Amino acid sequence: MSEQKIGISGAGVALPYHRIKVAAIRDAWDNTPESVAQRLGVVERGVIDPDADVVTLAIEAGHQALEGVAPESVGAVFLGTQSGPYVDRANAAIVAEALLCGLDTFATDVQFSGKSGTSALLAALAFVRAGMADAALAIGADAIDIHVAPGDPAELTASCGAAALLVTRSPTLAQFEAHSSVSSDTPDSFRLDGERYIRNTGAVMTATGVGELAHVRAAWERLGAKLAWPTDGIAHLACHQRDGAGPGRLAKALGLGPNVTKAGMIADRLGDAGAAAPLLSLIRVLDLSQAGDHAVLIAYGAGAGADALAFQICSSTVTPRVESKLRIRKLIDYATAVRFERRYHGHERPSSAFE
Repeated sequence: MSEQKIGISGAGVALPYHRIKVAAIRDAWDNTPESVAQRLGVVERGVIDPDADVVTLAIEAGHQALEGVAPESVGAVFLGTQSGPYVDRANAAIVAEALLCGLDTFATDVQFSGKSGTSALLAALAFVRAGMADAALAIGADAIDIHVAPGDPAELTASCGAAALLVTRSPTLAQFEAHSSVSSDTPDSFRLDGERYIRNTGAVMTATGVGELAHVRAAWERLGAKLAWPTDGIAHLACHQRDGAGPGRLAKALGLGPNVTKAGMIADRLGDAGAAAPLLSLIRVLDLSQAGDHAVLIAYGAGAGADALAFQICSSTVTPRVESKLRIRKLIDYATAVRFERRYHGHERPSSAFE
């Protein structure tokens, strides 16, 4: 481990206000066996607010992460997402400007499927460690619920949200210790240029995706070789969460007990927040952990690979950032959810307010 201390000194969360019961989606289509829906371990999922997108979610989370910090001190903003509203424009630049980070801020999008958030965090850590900035902001944000076709089994869990982490020297929340990444072309799911909806392979609704366990195990083993402490002695495992049962399956596959994922659970009450999920899980761990605890953040991205990052918690916090957001919610019906998510067929480019 490098003697230079870098890590996390700020965190922010943005979750959708509207939610829908998984049972309401299943009742609307009646194309998923009840036993399959129950195995997902998700009670309800988030629905993007009608006036929101990845950029607005990222800005909200970023504001919280920079609380008490001069925004012009942030030298870089990395936005990890697979569902940004702009394809050929830097969504991160919009976020950086909205946060008043300054004209000389480096801002870029990071697109690495479901591990876009952890890839953005690694970029921020590298930027600060290299001395290219005193502080960098890493954001994971997704609205994958607007990119799932009506009737697709993934509609039961597809959600949205954002998480932001401020990376600095002399961290106050968690010190970064080591990382490992593996990459390969294993397309569990993908979305081609010009297509609205994500295509999933048949394995997506089974226990694990095509490459999930193989990539996660490889990253986990390589991380363990870099650490001074045994990975099976970690206090918390924060991870990607396609459904509510996934973290438990993952912990078992890595030889860990079920309690290591308890603090970082979010999918059972929110669904799959995509690139935001691993960082949301880590922030919830920060909310509930004790100073000195060891935590590992691990994320898998379909068609991308896996990242594993080790942290030591610097201090206990008293602000339940994730829990407070999870509790602020309003349930809506299926028709309203489809309307909010704009998943109906209408005019591509409305010419008036009445279309």
